[in-house]
Amino acid sequence: SPLRVAFTDEVGLDLVGIAREWFHMVPQHLLALSPPMFVASQESGFITIHPFAEEAVPDFEAKFRAVGRFVGKAAFESCGKSELHTPLKLAPHILKAMIRQRGAFFDLAAIDPRYYTSLVSSLAELSVKEYAHEVLMCDVLLFEDEVVHPTGAFPPKVFEKRAPDGTVREVSDQDKEEYLAFVV
Repeated sequence: SPLRVAFTDEVGLDLVGIAREWFHMVPQHLLALSPPMFVASQESGFITIHPFAEEAVPDFEAKFRAVGRFVGKAAFESCGKSELHTPLKLAPHILKAMIRQRGAFFDLAAIDPRYYTSLVSSLAELSVKEYAHEVLMCDVLLFEDEVVHPTGAFPPKVFEKRAPDGTVREVSDQDKEEYLAFVV
C-alpha cells in the first residue's frame, strides 16, 4: 500500500509533498540525536555509524533496525518516483552491510579520503617496520583493535586493546593487504 504521512497538529493532504518532507526531515533528525547514532564525513558528506554508538546509544540494535526499515521504505517508495527520495547519503560499507556484503578497504576512501590515501600510499612506499617507526612512531605494527567503553560521560574515554581473534600478532610485509582489510 502507498505511504501516507501525516504530521501531528498539522493539516495537510499528502499528495507526495508531506511524504517528501518527511523523507528529508528524518535524516536531519538522525544526525542531530544525542548521543549520536551517526556522523557525517566533513569531506565527503557520507554518513556512517558513530564510533561510540553501540556503547552510548540505549537500545542500539532496535534503533538501528528502525533506521534500516526507514532506508528500505525510502528505497521502495522512490522506485520510479524521483520526487520521493531521502538525502540520507549512507557510506558504501553501510549499504553493503544492508545487503549482507562485506565492506572493502577502498570503502574507507568514502568516509575519510585523506586517511585512506595516506595509509595506502604510506604502506605502499614503506615496509611495515618503516611504517611503524616513521608514521606511527612505534616499534611494531600489530593486528589489534581499540575498544571503547562508556564511562557515563559522552564521549566515552576508557580504552582497552583486543584483537579480533583474541590474540595480538605482528603485521608482516606479506600481511599488508590483510592489515588494510582489518583497519576497515
